[in-house]
Amino acid sequence: CKELTNEFLGSIYDQITASEIVHQVTKHDEGNMYHDAIKEGWMKKKAAGAAAIAWRKRYFILTLNPPQLYYFEDDKSNDPKGFIPLDRVNVAKSSRHKKGLELLPAEGELVKSAKYSRSGEVVPGEHKVVELKAQSEEDMWEWYAAISKCIG
Repeated sequence: CKELTNEFLGSIYDQITASEIVHQVTKHDEGNMYHDAIKEGWMKKKAAGAAAIAWRKRYFILTLNPPQLYYFEDDKSNDPKGFIPLDRVNVAKSSRHKKGLELLPAEGELVKSAKYSRSGEVVPGEHKVVELKAQSEEDMWEWYAAISKCIG
């Protein structure tokens, strides 16, 4: 067995401390709030108070516990742009869009939401309706069923 000298151990220590240690956390890692998502995928979200042309494509993750709909800039992002708590919310098929869903307030309230500002601060929001468009009519019905399960 080779004896470990202070010089040898020092050189190993120097090599370790000189190397960058990178740990990339992803949204699906165990313990992350999205790891047990019941549905995820692309939809368009209408910007609050905006004209009909202001639809933004977002990547959504739906969680059961807590019942929330998170939305991201894209499917690679680990941090959400915002989220919509689904307690006290109803879901309905849009009467205006074939692939559309509407999140409506329960009991005459407003739909609560939160988004993150560029500086990372939480900006609360309240909406009469949150409008979403799925990729297809089939996808819309899958989102409808999943959201109904969360609020049900």
